[in-house]
Amino acid sequence: MKKFFAVFVLAFLAIGFIGCEKTTTEVTTEAPGAPESITMANVDDYLFNADFQFVDLRKFDDQMSDGWIRGFEFIPFFDYLEYMDILVRVDGWSFADTAIKDELAIRSLFDEDKYIVLMCASGTRAGFVKDALVSLGYENVYNAGGLSQYTGDNMVLGDGVYDITMLDPAMTGELPETI
Repeated sequence: MKKFFAVFVLAFLAIGFIGCEKTTTEVTTEAPGAPESITMANVDDYLFNADFQFVDLRKFDDQMSDGWIRGFEFIPFFDYLEYMDILVRVDGWSFADTAIKDELAIRSLFDEDKYIVLMCASGTRAGFVKDALVSLGYENVYNAGGLSQYTGDNMVLGDGVYDITMLDPAMTGELPETI
């Protein structure tokens, strides 16, 4: 009888473990290995994974107006990287090493130990920033493309009317060390 009970308990536990499946969208830590490519068509397969950094490079007003993808952090190219003289265009959208003005700032914003997925409105800014990161030695950087190509389930819609005007940095003066 004890053997029957032990076998019954083991069978019950085995069925319980096999029947359980993960049904949450919480952050995972399972490293998937470097994907061949990440596009707006498959970006949802990687969202919310702790091994990835997802970066939206669009302007503040574009994000508020057109919406955003849940899980992407916001580092605007024009309104921050270029505005603060961190990474600037010197030859249109053709990257040159001279575009990198503040390497330490770039390294503090983009985590070299993660897979970095960049997106913008069309993929142009993302391609430029990808080239800058690769030139600094980053290995796992992806240009996922533009927001208009996204068809996944994590879209947050904007209001269609948001607009902001940034002052010239010379007009604002130095930022304080602490607030």
